[in-house]
Amino acid sequence: MVVIDNYSVRLVHAETKEPFKEHSGPDGKVYTEVEPDVEYFIQVAVVGTMDEVFLFDYFVDGQELSYNTACELGDGYQYCGILSIEKGISKMQALCFRRPPRNLLIQNQDTNDDTTHAWMGEIQVDVSKAMEGEMLPIEQVPADTVDVEAVDAGGITENKVLRSGQGSYSHVQEAPSEAPHYGTGEFLQTITIHYCTAVGLIHVGVLPKPDLWTFARMNKPYDNKRTNDNTLLYNNTIQPKRIKSGGLVDGDSVLEEPKEYDLFDLTELPDDDDDDSNQEADGNVPFPVTPPH
Repeated sequence: MVVIDNYSVRLVHAETKEPFKEHSGPDGKVYTEVEPDVEYFIQVAVVGTMDEVFLFDYFVDGQELSYNTACELGDGYQYCGILSIEKGISKMQALCFRRPPRNLLIQNQDTNDDTTHAWMGEIQVDVSKAMEGEMLPIEQVPADTVDVEAVDAGGITENKVLRSGQGSYSHVQEAPSEAPHYGTGEFLQTITIHYCTAVGLIHVGVLPKPDLWTFARMNKPYDNKRTNDNTLLYNNTIQPKRIKSGGLVDGDSVLEEPKEYDLFDLTELPDDDDDDSNQEADGNVPFPVTPPH
């Protein structure tokens, strides 16, 4: 949860309302660890002691939502996504972490720029004071269209880049006939949450890098495909064996400490030459050979 002054913002699972795991980066920013195809709401609240009404405006990966919400101490948590009101029914639709389609991934391999922006999606909430409002009839509110934005992936692993799109889960309730309408007063604060996968957090230095085997499986997740005889193509339970090598001893004196290594026994994995489906599953297409002229 990001709490600044009297306001809190965090991302929560759409159905369970459980908050996603958060990490504080070396830059002091808050990073939320998420996974693809998980739906969520933006949870906001006033947590201080000020007896005032505040307005929250929302930006999802730079796209401004067309509504704001009024909140004051005692209102509890509000869950915000894609709002629509039609024929007296209010619908709050969830957002969803999605992989950008290939046509929106710009693979600029030659860039020397920091790729942090490519890994990270961003939720921004602007907080302002609410000016004295009056009761007005509820109007029709068309739903926003939240499109997955184009991303300059900079050559990074494309299936680990996430942005936000529309989800399917929603809260539906009867809309009141009228509600208080507030004007926007003094701007107070911007609260920003960055989100990405655990792999992205490792790449940008927010999380420590794990051992090579774990990191490799995170970059290329286990594919539960099976061969014709119903045996698994990959053994996802391989655990490293810690071994010592080297070192120099002279009598009772240790002149050089032995080095420790992780040994992975891959003898049970199928040979590449015998398993074309393995290559296809991992995307390892053989390099084309041009016949001599």
